[in-house]
Amino acid sequence: ELRWLAVLALSILAVGISMPLVPRWARDVIGTEVDGYAVILVGGGIGGLIGAIALMLAPPFKQLAKLLVVIAVVWSIATVGFSFTTSLIPAAIAFGIQGGAVAWWANTIRTMFQLAARDDMRGRVMSLFGLISQAIALGWMVGGALSELIGPQVTFLVSAALVVSLYVFAYAKSPELRQVGRD
Repeated sequence: ELRWLAVLALSILAVGISMPLVPRWARDVIGTEVDGYAVILVGGGIGGLIGAIALMLAPPFKQLAKLLVVIAVVWSIATVGFSFTTSLIPAAIAFGIQGGAVAWWANTIRTMFQLAARDDMRGRVMSLFGLISQAIALGWMVGGALSELIGPQVTFLVSAALVVSLYVFAYAKSPELRQVGRD
């Protein structure tokens, strides 16, 4: 299950693909400048805060892998929605949903890493997770380059498709992954 979790953690690369596109989208599609971009970022921050509070208030989940798939689907739908926005408030709302999903994802996958690791390896495994999380920066580079090749909207769609496909595939292929947290 740790191998699958490492692969799923690398999905941060696909999430990172969409991040450098947001200011470009704000300027070129929505037609706003710094203030509008700030509104979109505030939407993401508020979504992340609401997601974190909802997570704190939620009852414990036993089916953590299924929860990760749901989170991936929600994030991907919000990303697709964002890619079709042409005005500021819907863009901020879609980005807020993404922010909430990221809050749930980060806590859920981190919990799964901890539960899957042996006691004597937990520190090393969490260090590996921290290292893998840095792949988001590589995603930014890929996203910028990809958007120049195929355009920002298609890049958003590719990012969403990669994330949801990876999570559904991992869930379907790994019975061990599906068991994390159930014991």
